[in-house]
This record gives sequence, structure tokens and C-alpha cells, in this order.
Amino acid sequence: MKRRLNSSKYIYGIEYIFNVLWLIRIPIVSVSILLLINAFVLSGVQNVFFPCISTMCMLFFGYVINDILDVKIDIISAPDRPIPSGKISLRVAKWIGGFFGGLALIFALLSENILFVLYIVIYAVMFWIYTKHLKRNWLIKNGVTALFFSSLALIPVIFEKSALAAILPLFAVSFVFTLGREILMDIKDSAGDNVIPGNIRIKVELGWVVSTVLIVAAFLLMEIMCFETYVLRYIVITVVCASFTLVLRNKKKKIWLCAEIIKLWFLINLFFLLVKM
Repeated sequence: MKRRLNSSKYIYGIEYIFNVLWLIRIPIVSVSILLLINAFVLSGVQNVFFPCISTMCMLFFGYVINDILDVKIDIISAPDRPIPSGKISLRVAKWIGGFFGGLALIFALLSENILFVLYIVIYAVMFWIYTKHLKRNWLIKNGVTALFFSSLALIPVIFEKSALAAILPLFAVSFVFTLGREILMDIKDSAGDNVIPGNIRIKVELGWVVSTVLIVAAFLLMEIMCFETYVLRYIVITVVCASFTLVLRNKKKKIWLCAEIIKLWFLINLFFLLVKM
């Protein structure tokens, strides 16, 4: 009996840790930090540790706050998420958010760069502004999301202004990729978005076309500007990406899988870019 109880506690503990990791969005934060590391390597700026840790904690904080504020929408569009499913209470979520928010500020101060501290504070505040005021219009919402995500690639410029030219291609790629993926996620979350009063959503068929074009363009830009490979590889990637998204365009339940595979492929590309350098 005791063994069974201990086993249940062990399983519950693992499940709870998994839900915390889900709450703080480990996969997308991993992509963000790898993007930032690539930017630092490309720019040659050496001050890496504190900016990376601070940015990571700030993103953890932001995604938790986003889920806290979005709980009514997530009950409809993402009921399995940790907060709407009840696996993590709002009270605990607030503690987790506050903890990472505090760490983000501490590590930002340790970087000894007031502009970077200001950037972290603005980025954190934008999570709240985004959730409260920018979700009604798909173009503004997705444009702001893409701009702030890709701005991570520009962080080295805060420490060394001459780094801008070296990292602009990475900024452009991440902006186009994020814009395409966010539109794809809009299609997935369309039911929950209807809860928002006065919400302006992109039509599903148009969303598929726009997101496909942007995602394909992002990978082609990465190939051309970062890897400098042959034209044949560009064509293969274009055909594969376009075919993959078009096959799934009428299967909303598969959109999440599509978005995650695209995100994983972007992560792999960032990793290979880092190895190449």
C-alpha cells in the first residue's frame, strides 16, 4: 500500500513539474535563447551570460502572466493548459511569475548596462499590454509579437552598436518566421479569439496562404543569408514547407502539430547555424 502511495506521489510530482515547464513555455523560450546566442556569436560581443539568463527569466515571467490574463480565453481554445485545466492554480502561477520576474530584473542589473535593464522592463510590460490591449486586431497583435520576438536578435547592439550589420539578417529571418507562425496559431485559436469583444480575425483560408508564404520565405531567407547553400536546396525546402502546410490546411486539430514541427525545424536551423560559426 505504501509503495502504491509513493508511486502515485512520484507520478504526481513528475506531472506537476511537466505542467510548470509547460506554463513557462520551455520549447519556445529555448528557440528564443538560441536565437540570442546566435546573435551574440555573429556580433562578436562577449558579454553573454547575464543577458541570456535575464532574457530567459523575463520570457518565463511573460508567458506565465499571459496565461494568467488569458485564462477565460484558454478555457475555450486551450483547455488542457496548466491553469485552465486546474493542474496549476492561479495563486501558484502568480508566485512562479513573480519569481522569474524578480530573477530577470536581478540578472539584468548584473549586466551593468542600463539600456539592457530598460529593454527587459519594456519587454516584460509589453506582455501585459499585448494581452490586455493588442489582441483585438490580428495584424497588430501578430506584428507586435513578431517584432518583439525578433528584437532578441538585436540585444547585442545594446552592448556594441557596431554589431548591427552582422545580425540584421538573423533579425529579418526571425521576424518573418514568427509572423507566419503566429498567423498559423491564430487559425488554431480562432474559437477562443471569438470571446474577445470586437476581435478582428484573419479569414482561415487567407491565413493559411499568408502563413505558408511567410514561413517558406523565412526558411529561404535563412538558407540564402545564413547558410549560403545551392539553389536546389532552396527549391526542395520551398516544396516541402508548402506541401506540408497545404495538406493540413483543413485539419484544425493538426495545426498545433504543424506549428510545433515548424518551430522545431527553426530550432534545428538555429543550432546548425551556431555550429557552422
